Amino acid sequence: MPLVSFEELCNDTSNVVMQEVFRPEAFLPSGGMASRPNSAGLSHQGGHVAGEMWSAISLRLLVGGSCLDLVPLFDIVKFQICDSFDIFLVWVNMTCRFPLLDWLRCENWLKLHELAAEFSNKTGGLFCGGFGSLASLAI
Repeated sequence: MPLVSFEELCNDTSNVVMQEVFRPEAFLPSGGMASRPNSAGLSHQGGHVAGEMWSAISLRLLVGGSCLDLVPLFDIVKFQICDSFDIFLVWVNMTCRFPLLDWLRCENWLKLHELAAEFSNKTGGLFCGGFGSLASLAI
């Protein structure tokens, strides 16, 4: 994922779920956490994980990253990886729209057939009845 896209995702997520929940890196030492009693934000973030880190961990898991690789890479304990993934999914569902899910839930067969026809045209008729592919797998 390009850095610009990652930053946009984090900014959008932070705006939707609020900075106090997302806790972007800039928020921890400057505004939110530094103003708390004992300035936890000034001393190694006070055990709080920045939203960008939760997002990076979760995106790495989505593309096949292993917990064993993520623990030393992000200097966190194993249980935080599962927590970060669960929280990230909630944040993404709050922040992003997924038209395909809406079409499937509403059984919008007309739109799904349009997608399948468009995908078939893009593949030169090689794949019929599908509407996308991921890692060479037609869906």
